[in-house]
Amino acid sequence: SRVERFYDCPFKYFMDYGIRPQKAEEYEETPMDMGTFLHDCLNMFVNKLKDKNIKWAKAPDEIMLKLVDEVTDELIKTHNGGIFKDSDKFSYVFDRLKLEFLSAVKVIKDQLFETSVDIYASELELKDEAFLDLTLDNGTVVSLSCKIDRVDYANYSNAKIIRIIDYK
Repeated sequence: SRVERFYDCPFKYFMDYGIRPQKAEEYEETPMDMGTFLHDCLNMFVNKLKDKNIKWAKAPDEIMLKLVDEVTDELIKTHNGGIFKDSDKFSYVFDRLKLEFLSAVKVIKDQLFETSVDIYASELELKDEAFLDLTLDNGTVVSLSCKIDRVDYANYSNAKIIRIIDYK
């Protein structure tokens, strides 16, 4: 009983039933967390371009740099509990990820340059309705759903072309 525990060791009783200490969680930024951060950056970047009605391929470098700063300044506050603001170690990781994000933005711009390809959607989630139903030999229906990193589209010779992009 609690009374017996108190008489065995009042300090242990005080710790177990009074203070109830919790083991401190160590902050950690795993490779998966870093990938999530970059996905979030790219998604927010695409949305900001769309909000400003700017085509990625035609965006001036100074606008892209400004948007990269805006996106990373917003996400640094919320990503993984604000881990990037807590220490020099994580600040260094953030700086490296920001450079990687900027590099990705430039590479994507180069890929889109001088094409009629435009971005249709970013982080498009198809979960409520399956986009593909497959009927197996035994009659079982398998419904597929997914989250698409980016969907591009273009019109070529009166045909719509759709490109699905999976960031890695």
